Amino acid sequence: MERDMNRRTTRRWLAGLAVAVVGAAGLAGALPVQADPPEEPPPPPPPQAVVIAIDFEQADTGVTLNGQVTAADGTNPPGLILYIYLDNVPQGQTMTGAMGSFTTVLPLPAVGVHHVRVEWPGDSVYLAANSGMEMVIKPPPKLPTTLTASLDPRTANPGMPVMISGKLMADKTPLGAVRLTLKTDYGNLDGMAVTADDGTYSATMSLPDGKNFPGGFTVTVTYSGDSVYEKTSVTVSGSITGKPKPTATPTATPTGTASTTPSATASPTGPTTGPSSTLSGGSGPTGNTLIVDPERWSAVRSIFLAVAGLGVGAVVVLGVISFSRKRLARDERRGFGTDFGRAH
Repeated sequence: MERDMNRRTTRRWLAGLAVAVVGAAGLAGALPVQADPPEEPPPPPPPQAVVIAIDFEQADTGVTLNGQVTAADGTNPPGLILYIYLDNVPQGQTMTGAMGSFTTVLPLPAVGVHHVRVEWPGDSVYLAANSGMEMVIKPPPKLPTTLTASLDPRTANPGMPVMISGKLMADKTPLGAVRLTLKTDYGNLDGMAVTADDGTYSATMSLPDGKNFPGGFTVTVTYSGDSVYEKTSVTVSGSITGKPKPTATPTATPTGTASTTPSATASPTGPTTGPSSTLSGGSGPTGNTLIVDPERWSAVRSIFLAVAGLGVGAVVVLGVISFSRKRLARDERRGFGTDFGRAH
């Protein structure tokens, strides 16, 4: 009997346990199961500093601006939008490429010094940065020029006109309406010529007289150049033949001749205090040179002038006396002056 009681107690206990298990399972299905809280993401790294390197290259029509952006970790970030300024005036924007490099073309500024600046405004990854430099714009290289010259004729007589002509070119392009300077070693053609539309020019000069001939001369033609074309010059030479025109020299021939000095030539060679005369002997026995003192010559000349004055005065007096006698004779014939004559 006691065994039956134990069996019943065991069955009750198992039944209660089963009810407890079923109740717990139902309660577990009705309430949600709480999960573990998620982990927080790590904070983002601080933004890096960047450096902008720039350079430029001048061209005929503009300026090419090149550069590269480098971050603090050594990488070259792509896709950064950069802003360009020229003399503090915005010139637009450009973007870095795969290697952090960029290129942009700016209008060609005037010749001189300018300031160019590149800016990166910054973001959460890269700090803001800017870079600037002085940009010196030089004038474009000048084009070379060639100048030709020729003489026609190259050999001429004194006083004969000579034409000089030629052509001014820049590569294969003629330069028209350009002023050229012409100079000679004689100085009688210091003038200018102007080229025609085809680059040609011409001028005429006259060879001088009175030089030592035969001889040579040169003519130099110069183009001074401008902001586009280089300076150039050419020199051409010619020759002069023939004799110069004779120059007159003062000569004096005496009116009388002497057996020892048949001829004499006088030329002024005296000192600055007064003129003197030199008489050179001809075919006389001595052929010496006689120097006449200027003071004595002046005294002789004064005496000669005084004698000449006395002679002229005597001629005048004789003329007056002769006229008076003729007048008295005529008056007597007419009956006048008789009493006057008797009274005397």
